[in-house]
Amino acid sequence: VHQFTYVPVSEFVTIPYTFPGEVDKVSLLVSEIIPNDFPKGMNYIEYYVSQSPDIEWHQINPLDSPTIFSQDGNVVPRILNFNAPTPAVTNNENKYVTTKTPVTSLRLRAVFRRPEELENSESMTPILKSYRLMAHTRIT
Repeated sequence: VHQFTYVPVSEFVTIPYTFPGEVDKVSLLVSEIIPNDFPKGMNYIEYYVSQSPDIEWHQINPLDSPTIFSQDGNVVPRILNFNAPTPAVTNNENKYVTTKTPVTSLRLRAVFRRPEELENSESMTPILKSYRLMAHTRIT
């Protein structure tokens, strides 16, 4: 019999994805597996995007996931807009980020958490089966 043991929190960071032009928008699609024993209604994988080489991480909610809230109570955006003018009226699903240099490279970070209060949870973990980081570049 073989069994794995997982730590309560872990993460991975992708290599930088470089784009042929300046990125102005980014969104995310994911395929996850959450163990059936985990309590429902919790967010067990958090996603963040960073413009390389800067290391300021911006939380992003996948397009096909329910609305989630950050620790400070704000809606986690589904679309990050880089160096775009902020419109007079915005919705909570968009975040506008201004950077010092044009964004031509991005990294994705996924943070995995498991409920520690669940009995025998050290042998279970959320799984990220696949992801698609979708970037829109400006036409110059």
